[in-house]
Amino acid sequence: MFRRELLIGAVAFVLAPGARAQGTQATPPRPAPGGPAGPVRPPIWGPPYTRKELKDAERRFGIRFPPDVFELLMKQRFARSPDWTKDEADIRDLLAWPLEGILIDIEKNDFWAPHWGIRPASLQERLDAAQRLVKAAPKLIPLAPNIYVPQRPFRRGNPIFFVFLTDVRYYAADLADYVERVSTPGQRRPVIGPRQQIPFWTELSEVRRQPPKRQ
Repeated sequence: MFRRELLIGAVAFVLAPGARAQGTQATPPRPAPGGPAGPVRPPIWGPPYTRKELKDAERRFGIRFPPDVFELLMKQRFARSPDWTKDEADIRDLLAWPLEGILIDIEKNDFWAPHWGIRPASLQERLDAAQRLVKAAPKLIPLAPNIYVPQRPFRRGNPIFFVFLTDVRYYAADLADYVERVSTPGQRRPVIGPRQQIPFWTELSEVRRQPPKRQ
C-alpha cells in the first residue's frame, strides 16, 4: 500500500499550490465532495504510542527516533502513516525508499550528482558507489510516504525532507513546522529562513535538474 503512496504522494506534492514543479503548471485541486458543512477530511492524528512500543520499533528496525519525534509520537501519531507496531512490510519499504529511489534514477535516468566525484564507467560501479554514499549518510526516518526526518544529528529540530528518487527538497524547517503544515492542509508555503545542513541530503537537494524534455 505505502509503496504505491510513495508515487501518489510525490505527484500530489508537485501539483500542490506553491510547489516548485519542474516544467509543470501547478493545477488547483478539485473541491472534495461534501454536504452543506463542506468536505469531510480524513483524520490527521491517531492515538499515541507507548514508550515500550517506540523502543521496540527502534530495536526492530535499527533506528532511533530523534527526541522531538519520539515525544510527539507519545502524544499522537500521524493517522495516514504506517503503524510502527504492526505494519512491518510498509515500514521497511519506506525505510528502503530513499536508497531505492536513488538507484532507480541512476539506472533508468543516468543520474549522477556532480559532487559525488568522478562518474564511474560502469552502471554497477555507479550503483555500488551510491549505496556507499547513502550508507554513510544520516538515515532517514519516514513520517509519511515521501516525507522523512534525518536520524542524525540526534537532537531536536532536524529539518523535514521530501524525497522522490533523487529529487530531495526541504519540506519543513523542523518537526513543529511540519506539524503546523499537516494541520492546515492546502496552505502550502515555501520553507524560509536558514536551512539546517544535513550531510549528503542537503547537497542532493541543491543539485540543479533539467526540466523534462518536451515530446
